[in-house]
Amino acid sequence: MKRKVLAIAVLMTICATSYAEESNFPVDSEPMMDNSAEVAPPEPLRYLLGVGLTTGGDKLVTVAYSDGSTDSVTAGGFYSLYGGMDYRLNENLSLRGSIGYHFDTTKPADNGEVTFGRVPLELMAYYHASSEIRIGGGTRIVLSPKMEGTGVASAATMSFNNTLGIVGEAEYMFTHELGISLRYVIEKYKASGISSTINGNHLGLMANIYL
Repeated sequence: MKRKVLAIAVLMTICATSYAEESNFPVDSEPMMDNSAEVAPPEPLRYLLGVGLTTGGDKLVTVAYSDGSTDSVTAGGFYSLYGGMDYRLNENLSLRGSIGYHFDTTKPADNGEVTFGRVPLELMAYYHASSEIRIGGGTRIVLSPKMEGTGVASAATMSFNNTLGIVGEAEYMFTHELGISLRYVIEKYKASGISSTINGNHLGLMANIYL
């Protein structure tokens, strides 16, 4: 199911790109009216709302169902919701700070489910290669990472230490308010009392709205 959702997200991105390209309708060749009024530059500070799908990381747990199917929770999946602020320093540089909730969960069942959730804080810097494309990177502090099981899966509950990750991202702006970004995150998790680390590296496709 998660692979189908990710495939749908990619298809929506391709469709949005095609629509943006086809929306450049031809105009009549009549002389344009001279508008001498100056257009005010956009405000440097904007608010951000975003949603995304991610994939990757080690498998934390696999749940078996009575119909013979299984579902897994990974350290890099799967849903990401976030909000924050974006500040344009100058023509070439901008900064962005955000807070969100990143989680993966098994499909619903009457007798229990497993969810791995965490709260990422991110600080990013971007270089604007053009008016549509910017490339950036930064740090990601992950707070309160926890795998929690309910019902028959309650034994899967486990807390992890806060961790620090690295983010690289490229964003394409369809308009001044709408952007699609592709990112890669490098991070590792460690549970108390366990010497080995868990790979949380993941790839993400994000949709951003700037207000």
